[in-house]
Amino acid sequence: MLWAKLFNLRYRVLLTELAHIVAIPVTAVWPDPAGQNIRKMLILWLYQEMKLAGGSISYLAPKLASLPASTVAGPTAGAPFELPYTLAIPDRGPERWRLHLDLIDATVALIGQIPGSAADPLLQEILTRDGKTPMLGRRKQIADLMASPL
Repeated sequence: MLWAKLFNLRYRVLLTELAHIVAIPVTAVWPDPAGQNIRKMLILWLYQEMKLAGGSISYLAPKLASLPASTVAGPTAGAPFELPYTLAIPDRGPERWRLHLDLIDATVALIGQIPGSAADPLLQEILTRDGKTPMLGRRKQIADLMASPL
């Protein structure tokens, strides 16, 4: 069940990234501190979450398919693709970035509940990409963007 919850959470991360991309005008050129266009950065994150990176939903789905659906022998589990309770994102940039951080924090907490997570390369890839500590990965990029109006 925890793996299915993780899949749904990462699916929500993907949908949040998509909503954030759509909310940014194509003509917006607010760069991140490294000079990268924020919209392009979010598009990269979206593709990483879908397929490009280890720990993406394209890796989580087969993992779920390899796990039993219940405690009795029989069918295996599957990717639930449940929609979050809302697809709305905040109107202002800082609150949007706070939502991304909240989803990262929720991911870290959920992974911590999965038995053997410290030795699972799939889970460690997610934690590395998101940033286990404040100055790594996406967490670092988000911290740098908290003042952005986008």
